[in-house]
Amino acid sequence: MSLARIIGTVERSRTFDFDSDFRPISDHSKQRWVAVATLFRRGRYIPPVDLIQYGESYFVIDGHHRVSAAKALGWSRLQAQVTVVE
Repeated sequence: MSLARIIGTVERSRTFDFDSDFRPISDHSKQRWVAVATLFRRGRYIPPVDLIQYGESYFVIDGHHRVSAAKALGWSRLQAQVTVVE
C-alpha cells in the first residue's frame, strides 16, 4: 500500500495523538512511536496495518504508529489489509 494514499484515521480520538501527516503529538504516542520505529530499523516483522478504502482514499483503523514510523523513515509502502466501503 502506498503511504501517500493513506490520508486519515477512522478513530476521531487519534486526532489528538497524531497530526494530519501522522507525526506523533502526544507523549504516549511519541514513546510508542520510538518502539515501533526501532522494530522497523531492526527489520523485525510488523503486522500489516488495517485500512478502510473509501473511494480513492484510505483511512487507518489499526496501525497508526506503524504508518507514522514508516513515513518518518522515508518508506513509500507498507503492508496493509484493506476493507472497501461503498
